[in-house]
Amino acid sequence: MSYEETYTNRRFFSTVAVIMLLGIVLASCVGCGRAVDQSGNDPQSSLSKAQAFDLAQDIAAKTGGHVRSISREHYGNSMGKVISRYSFYVVVNSFDTTQVNDIIVYRNNGGTVIHQVIARGNDAMKTAGMNNSLPDKAVVFRDNYIGTLVSQVYYREAK
Repeated sequence: MSYEETYTNRRFFSTVAVIMLLGIVLASCVGCGRAVDQSGNDPQSSLSKAQAFDLAQDIAAKTGGHVRSISREHYGNSMGKVISRYSFYVVVNSFDTTQVNDIIVYRNNGGTVIHQVIARGNDAMKTAGMNNSLPDKAVVFRDNYIGTLVSQVYYREAK
């Protein structure tokens, strides 16, 4: 397969992944009304945590990605209502095809950050939280890049 065909295929699958992300996010909130936690920040769905995990695993298998979740102690408000602590998210390793406005996951100072790409070079990306007025100080390279978000599956808070 030529470079052009490979690039076209990657572009196609990136577009499909974005469409899947939008569909899953919308579908996972169907029937959830305006279910949020006490602070009013986190979208949730009617799915149990186990059901959401199973669905995220299915999406990961179909996209070649892997499932991650956000721990309460690492959750912040920088991504507003886009990233929920009541969700599993699927990321794929697509450093070369990640574009400006994509949401990525990367390692920084021993922690994990989920932010939006605001600038892109061949070997590096600059990010910022959607609710932050300034870009992140960290630069994302291949060695601290974890993946690009392709889907998020919300679940209801356990009571």
